[in-house]
Amino acid sequence: MACRASNSIRQVNTFTESAYGYIRAIDKKGKCIWRHFVGSTISGIAVSDDEKILWVASCAGIIHKLQLGKGHRDEHTIGNGNHYEDFRILIWKNHQILKW
Repeated sequence: MACRASNSIRQVNTFTESAYGYIRAIDKKGKCIWRHFVGSTISGIAVSDDEKILWVASCAGIIHKLQLGKGHRDEHTIGNGNHYEDFRILIWKNHQILKW
């Protein structure tokens, strides 16, 4: 599914996820607005009340905090949304919780 880039969360009707680690924002007409790669099957998604923060949890035991519309953190970000990944929290069995 092709995604056009957009910075506006207001256009988003829903989010979808894939087993391949992509989260996609979908508009009311069913078209993909943007996509962002987190690297593992997505297990949960939450949007802050002000719609500026997107929390994404993966089956790999990682929680991602994305600031929507803030710009890419680095040139290694995969996706066409203009989102800044603040950090990741790694929660793995028999390991200390890591903030990356």
